[in-house]
Amino acid sequence: MEEDKVYMGVGIIITNKERDKFYFQQKDETYWIKQYRLKYSFFGGGVEQEEGAYEALKRELYEELE
Repeated sequence: MEEDKVYMGVGIIITNKERDKFYFQQKDETYWIKQYRLKYSFFGGGVEQEEGAYEALKRELYEELE
């Protein structure tokens, strides 16, 4: 019997001060999940082992926004 895996992830919605606009990203044509290529999403990603949610969110934002 194959063991079920649980994946943890984080995400954030970035808005302007008035909260009437939000920002998102477009995946590029080389994104590793083929069906998500050139699609839009909010910022975020997976939580790595030995990493808390806050640390994962900071890392993901840095990776995606540099």
